[in-house]
Amino acid sequence: MFVISERIYQDMLLATEAQNPSDDLFKENIILRPFIPIDVDMEFRGFVFQQNLTCLSQYNYLIYSQRLNQSKDNILEKITSFFNEIVKPKLNTYPSNDYVIDFALTKSDKLDDENINSMKVWVIELNPFMETTDGALFSWQHERHILESKSMDKPCFRITEKVRPGSWTMLPNSVRQWITNENHI
Repeated sequence: MFVISERIYQDMLLATEAQNPSDDLFKENIILRPFIPIDVDMEFRGFVFQQNLTCLSQYNYLIYSQRLNQSKDNILEKITSFFNEIVKPKLNTYPSNDYVIDFALTKSDKLDDENINSMKVWVIELNPFMETTDGALFSWQHERHILESKSMDKPCFRITEKVRPGSWTMLPNSVRQWITNENHI
């Protein structure tokens, strides 16, 4: 599983490239937990600045998802509420007030229930609030003022709003396989 997971490969590559032995703030860990199937279009990257969720992005931003586009407002509300009510209180003693957090939405226990309101929110991982962490649909260099905003009433949420030409070839094989199976192509 470690060998075929694009996410694990990228994380391990970044961890070895950006490792600073004198930095006690971030330590890489491998945490094993039960497998939970996550649809590739239901992963999100959140940006937390001074303990506030400032931005949220579709994690797999090469993918256009009709479901995601139709449910954008509900997804933002669900993840924001989860962050404010569950995550933020638990991380109030975290060594940094600024971090990047990945979320996933999964189907409820009811078979075939894809209603966003009944989906469960998961935290996948925490990453440093640094340019070495992928900005997804945000640019660390050009939009840092948005990522570090203190004046927004709700997070700035970005998703891929239309199919991007040529994006199919840039997707990892596992994602292409999932899309092919989902659409019976």
